[in-house]
Formats: sequence, structure tokens, C-alpha cells
Amino acid sequence: SVYPLPAVSPFSSVSVTKTVSAGLINHQDIALAASAVGAPTLRWIVYQSNTVLVNINPVQGATGYRLYYTTDLSGWPESQVVDVNSNSTGLTGVFPVDTTVFIKAYAFNDVGISEFSSDTYGCFTGERAERVLVVDGFDRWGGSGSWDQPVHNFAARHGRVWAANGVGFSTIANEVVGASMLPGFWAVDWLLGDESTTNE
Repeated sequence: SVYPLPAVSPFSSVSVTKTVSAGLINHQDIALAASAVGAPTLRWIVYQSNTVLVNINPVQGATGYRLYYTTDLSGWPESQVVDVNSNSTGLTGVFPVDTTVFIKAYAFNDVGISEFSSDTYGCFTGERAERVLVVDGFDRWGGSGSWDQPVHNFAARHGRVWAANGVGFSTIANEVVGASMLPGFWAVDWLLGDESTTNE
């Protein structure tokens, strides 16, 4: 016999059909056509005119992105979450003003959420006389490098130091930085990758 079976994920509900043989069924008999998506890559987090601009490299199969934010890098409260359905968005009135805000993104679809987040980027949500553009060039992990995790918050930590010393900052990935992004910044803080332990 063929029966419709409801399947529920954290983000949506879908229906599948299954032919039951000899009246028995178990979880191995059921497969959904869709699958959870991979981790996103942040392109930039930029503060501009009272708005935090968030740009994410599009993830195939994603229907949205979940942004976790914090002001101190010590934790990621479930209450500090913003869901967006576009990979490029401007957020106004969402974050505290005149403070450091750090963001990491997950991708999701109807089946679930990505196992890993993006790297953590940040910005200072206020106007300061001097602003620095932190460029994240830290791409190596695993292999012959000393960093063995797929994500990091090193660019955010650079930004935190600038903000603590009275300088505003925004963050961008080195793959997309260009001359058009530089106007308005007093300096560039270019973070480089991990050293190879094999070739040192």
C-alpha cells in the first residue's frame, strides 16, 4: 500500500509517499529529495548611514540565511537572531547603536540548516572620525597549517581592537575587496592566512 507521510523539519513541512511492504516501515525507508545546505561565506559586513549591509556568497539550494549577532564574541544568544531571505540585505534598527556588532551566518532550506556557520565578521554601528576596513585573508585551515577549524573569528577580533581604541571598522573578504570599497576608510587592516608548518 502507498501512504502519504508528513515530514517536519525545523523550517518547514513536506510530504512524501512510501510503499509499505508487509506492513513494516522504519526511518531507513524514507528519503527526502532535498537535503540540507552547505555553510555560507560572508562577503562583507559594512556599516553605512545607520544601516548594516550584509552580503553573503549565494549558497546553492538555500532559501534563506540565519544571522546570529553578538556584541562581545563571548556567546551567541538564541534571542539575537535575524532571518533574511536574500544574500544581500541592509538592516536598519536591528542592532544596538554606537557599539561593536559581530555576525555569523548559517544557510537554511526546508530540510534544515547548514552544519557550520560562516566566519565571524563585524562592524562598529556608529560614526567615528576614523574608520578602518578589516580585510579577511585568512583562508588556510587543516592540512599543513596550524589552524584546524573550518571557521574563525580572527577578522572580528581585529575589529574589536580598533573599536576599543576609538576607531570605527567594517569587514570584507579578501576575494571581493576592490578600489570601490576603499573610499571613506582611513586605513586597511589586511589579515593574512595561516603559516604552513610543513614549509616553515
